[in-house]
Amino acid sequence: MLKIHLQSSSRHPKCTTCKRSFLNNNSLRNHYVLSPKHHFCRICQKHFKTATGLRIHIDFAHLDADNEDGPSIGPDGWEDQLGLEQDAVLNGGGEIPIPKEDLPADAPWDLAARVAALHIRKGVKSTGMLRPTCPICLSALKTMCTTRCGHVFCSACITHVLEDTKSCPSCRQPAVASQLRTLNLEVFGTIQ
Repeated sequence: MLKIHLQSSSRHPKCTTCKRSFLNNNSLRNHYVLSPKHHFCRICQKHFKTATGLRIHIDFAHLDADNEDGPSIGPDGWEDQLGLEQDAVLNGGGEIPIPKEDLPADAPWDLAARVAALHIRKGVKSTGMLRPTCPICLSALKTMCTTRCGHVFCSACITHVLEDTKSCPSCRQPAVASQLRTLNLEVFGTIQ
């Protein structure tokens, strides 16, 4: 009976997003805080467009409890704007861009230049050959095999270890020989 009264009455607070009425404002605030459809800061009584915007607001706006004037970090809605940018970057699979002024002026940015700089610093000549070794026998891998967790070993070594231990020797996650996958790594092209 109360539920019917709440839905039909115009005198009770209502959530327009969910189209639900509530007994009082406290119930409505609890709904805003607990519902996954809403991004609401109970302290500021403020709605946000994204969950990331709310998280940014909570992380930065409520740092100084002694500040009686309220947060003065940025203009109204800055948390939502930053949250939308971060969501767009993360959903697009990209990286968060670093402003040009934060980057050192003399740093090489392409991979080949960074590798060459590293070799010059170490005094090592680049051979262009990658020779992975087995972490068990420490010899060069001939027949490579990977466990379910992604660690690479010689086929003979890992098969022998799994007969005894039933777990990956690197991370101790459960593994069996039937889960092993052979790898065939070939390099196409040359590094210049």
